[in-house]
Amino acid sequence: MDVDLSVCNKAGVSAAIVHAVIKEACNERGVMFLGHPFVRLSITDINAIVPFYSRKTVSRAISKLEDNNLIETRTFIGTTRWRRVL
Repeated sequence: MDVDLSVCNKAGVSAAIVHAVIKEACNERGVMFLGHPFVRLSITDINAIVPFYSRKTVSRAISKLEDNNLIETRTFIGTTRWRRVL
């Protein structure tokens, strides 16, 4: 997993690590939608990958990434969240 330093500067270290988790998951098992790979990752799923962060920290990191236009979150069916790196 490669952490992007420019993401660290924009959103912080915890957000950069969450960004790297989403990016790696999209590369490994992303589902193409409108030409972009999306991956289904809940906060609990991300927390299982980086257990040293609390669920609240992961949630804040996702919000920072969305606010800085570094990831996109969509809901296609029900409440399932799909994310991709921009």
